[in-house]
Amino acid sequence: MAGVIAKWLGIAGGHPVIELNVQWVLSDDIEPAWDIAMAYLIEVQGTPQLKLRAEVLPTDMNLPMEELVATGSIITASPAVNAIASVVAARPGIVTYADLPPVTSVLRPKALPATSFPLRAAEVAPPPTASATKPSTVIAGKWQITIKGPTGPKQTTLVLEQANSAWTGSQSGDGNTSPISDARIDGNNIYWVNHTPKPMKLKCEFKGVIDGAQMTGKVKAGFMGSYAFTAVKI
Repeated sequence: MAGVIAKWLGIAGGHPVIELNVQWVLSDDIEPAWDIAMAYLIEVQGTPQLKLRAEVLPTDMNLPMEELVATGSIITASPAVNAIASVVAARPGIVTYADLPPVTSVLRPKALPATSFPLRAAEVAPPPTASATKPSTVIAGKWQITIKGPTGPKQTTLVLEQANSAWTGSQSGDGNTSPISDARIDGNNIYWVNHTPKPMKLKCEFKGVIDGAQMTGKVKAGFMGSYAFTAVKI
């Protein structure tokens, strides 16, 4: 089994009014490929319409893989743990969701450091002058990329080539080199796709912003999630 699609419908008056869909995959090697959001997508159809995207991520994306995966266990356990008090206080016998109050989490925000407002004039950074701005850099060539992956920083080398208005190139790392595809540059924004063959086949979508000889952005590594990356021109 490579993937699971499950759907639940809530019916009222003979018409579906609530729909819940769940999609899970083990890899990107499903043909035709599934569009997995790696997030909770919430849509309310009406006037006006409401669309929300909720990504549940650990606070530190550089944690070991075991701890990153444990984030899913925390999500799964939270409703049951938070329901304990209501279950203990309920009447003897079997109780259901209809008998218990809504189960919610307790929000305890961290204390913010004391800050004096407004800022004094000396604390406000002056606007950059012409001499302080970074010089523009030719985008074509080699870029050394550092991905902040779940098992530590990962180094790859990106080679960008331009022929007329099209961008091509390759990306290498861990002894493997593969061509990039769908490369696009719009102003300072850059996007490209790299299909990694090892240690597992993944479709990696890079989105970044170029600032002179530096680049910052995020890469969506298939079902593994999204990670920040930085790059420098070499």
